Amino acid sequence: MMGSDEQENIAASIETEIVSEISTMKIEAQIDNFPSECEAFTGIIEYKTINIDNVYRILFGDTYNNQINDISEKDSSDYEKGENAETVESHFSSDVEQVGTWTLMDKNNWKEIAELSIDKNGTLAYINLELNEKYPNNTSISVEPLGETDAPDTVLTRKEATNKLLDIIKKMEGPEIEVINCLAYQDANGKGYYQLSFVPMFQGIALTNDLPAFSNNSISTIFGRAIITEDGLMELIGNFMIEYRGVKSAGKILTDDEIVEALTAYINNGRIITTPEVPVYQIKFEYLTKFIEGEINVIPVWHLYFDEEKTGNVDITEFLAGGIGIAANDGELEFAY
Repeated sequence: MMGSDEQENIAASIETEIVSEISTMKIEAQIDNFPSECEAFTGIIEYKTINIDNVYRILFGDTYNNQINDISEKDSSDYEKGENAETVESHFSSDVEQVGTWTLMDKNNWKEIAELSIDKNGTLAYINLELNEKYPNNTSISVEPLGETDAPDTVLTRKEATNKLLDIIKKMEGPEIEVINCLAYQDANGKGYYQLSFVPMFQGIALTNDLPAFSNNSISTIFGRAIITEDGLMELIGNFMIEYRGVKSAGKILTDDEIVEALTAYINNGRIITTPEVPVYQIKFEYLTKFIEGEINVIPVWHLYFDEEKTGNVDITEFLAGGIGIAANDGELEFAY
């Protein structure tokens, strides 16, 4: 077990069993993702005011003028900025929130080339219709989330696709992101491309992104997904255009002994029921996004991952077999699934 003077050691681990009259938790886990100086932070997420002209240029290209139609429903409750939406020719003010749907037309104004929508909840969705037609009947050919194998029949590598996405988000004035998944795909003709999943980062650490919806109804998921081909960006969707306010220190993170102490209390009082047949194999520092009093708060957590490959002979309806999250600064139980 790691001592307090070794907190900076990312390769630290915990090996122990917590036994109570109710259940037993077996931990054979590496502790990952320590924050700098072992200090945690909190903050509040707000959706950015999107500079719509800048987004037009990035997604539709520099020649978009006079080729974009505003097809927002004038009576839609999603459209908060007036009943008479203007087309792009008048140019939107960059300091006004934009909610609506726009299409890019060809030079003859006959055919839709691309579509962009932004809703009141901060979700942006873009699709290049021409590329969507060019790459038909998509099939996933990769099960490596961040593998090294490139997609077939394309000059675009995984690394290049990732760099293109990072560049797009940066130019859109979005947050720093981490690509958590890059899957190779191919179309019906064997042409390859990539689907990338990503999340914003907070204090240099990616926001928690892999919790099931039922783990806690107050948990909010901030996400993004993109499809990138050698011909350009095919799709971009997500509520990733965020910024942070009220960022402050939440104090030092719990040590390994303090993590075990907090878990022991929950095992003893029955708030956590586990089985040693499905041990904890990883404990990772993450930042959770959670609704508190109408705002999305960022909370530091220690996320315990169970070894789900060992659930085959266990009735998991009786035990937790997915994960547990406790606040990394005070041990409060945040989620369990």
